[in-house]
Amino acid sequence: MENKTKIFTLTVIGLLLSNLLLIGFLFLKPKPHQPRDEGPKGLIIEKLQFSEEQIAQYSQFIKEHRKNVSQKEQALKEAKLSYYQTLNSGNSELALENLMQLQEEMEIIHFNHFNDIKSICNQNQLQNFEDLVNELPQMFGPPKHRPRP
Repeated sequence: MENKTKIFTLTVIGLLLSNLLLIGFLFLKPKPHQPRDEGPKGLIIEKLQFSEEQIAQYSQFIKEHRKNVSQKEQALKEAKLSYYQTLNSGNSELALENLMQLQEEMEIIHFNHFNDIKSICNQNQLQNFEDLVNELPQMFGPPKHRPRP
């Protein structure tokens, strides 16, 4: 009986140690850098095969772009509010024109951002940029929703 208890105890200890090692391996294993984790930024860097210098320039473009987009989004939010408030006043044409103008300005901000990205591409990267342009609607388009039942 004593022999069976020793075997059982050693088996339990062995299983416990192997589980701890497995858990430690999963949590302590270094994870490879995956640019895709950085969203569109990582995808663009990967697709265009940017050098470190180009990545630094691109990062500056992103900061400027985010600042411009943020400002325009606030103006758009206010313009939408004004537009929908015309439901009570009946004079929507001017508010709609303002809203459309701001939307156009937002699209120009996005367009200029990608023009900036193109400007730092070398000759070898331009074909990749052309391919990227064709993927932009999927990258930045509206999210795909599941059909409602």
